[in-house]
Amino acid sequence: MLPAGRERHRGILACMVETEPEEITACGRCGEAVSEDSLQACAICRRLCCQRCVVAGYGRIFCSVSCRNVFFFGDDDLEDVEP
Repeated sequence: MLPAGRERHRGILACMVETEPEEITACGRCGEAVSEDSLQACAICRRLCCQRCVVAGYGRIFCSVSCRNVFFFGDDDLEDVEP
């Protein structure tokens, strides 16, 4: 039997060693299963994309070229469009 201090020390080490498993999530563009930590959110629509699918521009991360363009050029106002 270990002394009381040794048992407590062993419990602390056991807590430090144990980690929660990474959650697996799919990329919003390609559908590849990747860990949630490796996904990045689009600055416009907040869709999660993997490292291979993200489009970088203007110091931000986007899921597509169209979201990047909306960030820079803005979205068309519906009031300005003639039916």
